[in-house]
Amino acid sequence: MHDLSPLYNKAFICTCSDKKADKLGLLLKKKGARLIKMPLITIGKSLLTPGINFVLEQINSFDWLFFTSGYGVDCFFDLMHQLKINGTWKKKLKYAVIGKATAETLSGYGIEADYISDAPGAEQLAVNFLNNIEATGLRILFPAGNLSGSRVSEILKDRHELVTVTVYHTHTVKYPDKQALNLLSSGNYDMILFLSPSAFNSFMTVCHPVLRLKTYRIGCLGPATAGAVISSGLDPDFIGEGRGIVELVRQLEKHYCTSLI
Repeated sequence: MHDLSPLYNKAFICTCSDKKADKLGLLLKKKGARLIKMPLITIGKSLLTPGINFVLEQINSFDWLFFTSGYGVDCFFDLMHQLKINGTWKKKLKYAVIGKATAETLSGYGIEADYISDAPGAEQLAVNFLNNIEATGLRILFPAGNLSGSRVSEILKDRHELVTVTVYHTHTVKYPDKQALNLLSSGNYDMILFLSPSAFNSFMTVCHPVLRLKTYRIGCLGPATAGAVISSGLDPDFIGEGRGIVELVRQLEKHYCTSLI
């Protein structure tokens, strides 16, 4: 029954892309909660370029592949399919991923992950890799988004060579949903959810200058997103552990259950 959930009758504003928002909305609906979508970022696959071609055609020169998301996995294999590169490299390489969901996506291509990091974030994957994989001098290919930054390379540079190839792009939405903006302005919502630092940064760029509110009821997925919020001078009301949307809903239930005590 809906009334058994502490999320019943609550209104959440979600800032992630439509695909994730749809999944989150279905899970929250089962709990009797309402989700208002306000996508602030769009994510699209990279097109083949001479630079991408050059890196991917060297696939056999790498020892490991790093994946931080299932979407990154899909984008990488889509580009490899377009290039029609022989699939024998799949068995030669080893694979490090973040989380079971990414590992499951990789498994869909007939590949099992050799190392799974439970901690969220590409930087933590790099740290955990160094702590658990004793080899040195490895050549690692990192299919990533355009906002991934260079910190991963800095972490690994003393022991390994990291080559990053941009397989998808994240862009800020210029015109956010008016209904969601009105709810934020009036305070008629329970929590606005940010699942990535890029979504929060887009919010501060596009929405905050319009709303000009001093506080928001903010929920974050993962420490990286929370860090972005705190760095802006705002305080998150809830920080999820960053283990996917199903776990996020469970943790939200726990948060509201505790707040009622």
